[in-house]
Amino acid sequence: MHQALKLHQGAISELSQYNPLDLFLGSKERIRKATKDLFITPQNNFRVFLNDVLILRGLGGGTRKTDSHMPQAFEERLKSVVDAHKGHCTENLFTLVAETMHKSRVLDQLLEVQKFDNFDIEGAIH
Repeated sequence: MHQALKLHQGAISELSQYNPLDLFLGSKERIRKATKDLFITPQNNFRVFLNDVLILRGLGGGTRKTDSHMPQAFEERLKSVVDAHKGHCTENLFTLVAETMHKSRVLDQLLEVQKFDNFDIEGAIH
């Protein structure tokens, strides 16, 4: 709903296809989709670091869709760390992230910790 409001107000140019549930439903394919959706429309504070250097950043809610030169520049930066045929480094990164998150079960652990929150954001303000 907040994204719909931001779209209506002109703060963003389109709705993100990212759905947080894709991360937490336990499917590698859904985790991969979520990662790719964050990359395509990085309105959700999506950031990628390489050797402690920020190489991709969303602008925290106001950014537009990843522009046409960004995927090529990102692909070039990944070539040194992701083994892939030309043009497939980014896709392989999405797969690697999904495999790692799925196998490590880190999202399951995060979900368990979040269940300890008795107040949620609406209650915390009071």
